[in-house]
Amino acid sequence: MFLMPALASVAITAGILVAKRDGLDFFSVPLIAAGILVVILTIQGFGFLLPTEVRIYLELRKQNPNLDKIIRLGMRNVYLSGSQAIFQIILIFVMAYLTTM
Repeated sequence: MFLMPALASVAITAGILVAKRDGLDFFSVPLIAAGILVVILTIQGFGFLLPTEVRIYLELRKQNPNLDKIIRLGMRNVYLSGSQAIFQIILIFVMAYLTTM
């Protein structure tokens, strides 16, 4: 809960500084697309994946955990993780396109 937000903050800051140094316009379509993808990934990660993982953990800590609930929540995270992987691949392509600008 500490490491990943710190790494993400450093990566975003470094990306902004490199874009500024290379003279990229902050309102270009690829940068806006990358920003939108980052916002989507952040919302999915902190808004859905993390709370669901906490709910799974709390359910596992109970004396008699409800396995159906754990499986249902886990499968939700599997699907969300798959969509995160797709968004991350798209983000890689957007970033690769930015290097050719």
